[in-house]
Amino acid sequence: MPKATDVQSMFDRIAGRYDLLNALLSGGRDRAWRRALTRAVAARNPRTGLDLCCGTGAVALELARGLEGGCRVVAADFSSRMCAAAAAKFSRSKFALSTCCADGLVLPFRAGQFDFVSVAFGVRNFEDLARGLGEIARVLRPGGTVAILEFAPPEGRFLRALYKPYLRIAVPAAGRLLSADSGAYSYLSSSIQSFLPPARITASLHEAGFREPSAKKLTFGVTYLYTATR
Repeated sequence: MPKATDVQSMFDRIAGRYDLLNALLSGGRDRAWRRALTRAVAARNPRTGLDLCCGTGAVALELARGLEGGCRVVAADFSSRMCAAAAAKFSRSKFALSTCCADGLVLPFRAGQFDFVSVAFGVRNFEDLARGLGEIARVLRPGGTVAILEFAPPEGRFLRALYKPYLRIAVPAAGRLLSADSGAYSYLSSSIQSFLPPARITASLHEAGFREPSAKKLTFGVTYLYTATR
C-alpha cells in the first residue's frame, strides 16, 4: 500500500472530478448506497455525527437530508482539496454541516463526542485498520453506531469474472479519460481487490470493541454495509 502522504496527494489530485467518476463507476448506484447507510444511522435518532473520509461531502449531505431533528454532522477528510469541495457544497445547503481536515488515525475530537460515525469507501485506505477502528470507537459515545460502506469482490464465478477486468481495465481507463489521472484509479482498483473480505472486517470491528457487528450485501455483493454498536 502507498504511504499515507501519497494517498493524500492522490485524493487531492482527483477531487475536482470525484463525484462524476463515482457516479459513473458505480453505475449510478452510489446514491442508493448512501441512502442505505443513512437508514442504518437514522434508526437511533442521532444528534451528532462524524462522516469520516468524507470526500466531497456527498455522504454527509445525504445524512443531513435523511436524519430528522437537525442532527449536526462533521465531515472530515485528510485531503484538503476534498474538504474544500465539501465546504463549498455545504455553503449552498440549509443543513448543520461543517468540515474538518483530519487524519483518521489521529482524530482531533474528544472521547465520546459523536452519536454515530460513518465511513464510505475509506477504511481500506487506512494505513493501520485496527488503529483507525480504535479511533472511531474512541470518539463514539457508548451505544453509538458505526456505519461503513466498502467495496468487495462479488461472490460467484460469473460476477467475479466480469468484475476483475472491470476493476483492472475500465476503472483506470475512466480515470485517465475524465480526470487525467489513471494512476489514482489504478490504486483504487487494486485497493478494492486486495482489501479484507467481509468476514474479516466484521471480526476487526469486534476486535476494536464494537458489539453486534454485521455485514449487509448491496448490489450483488459489490458493496457491503457494515454496522456495529460501541
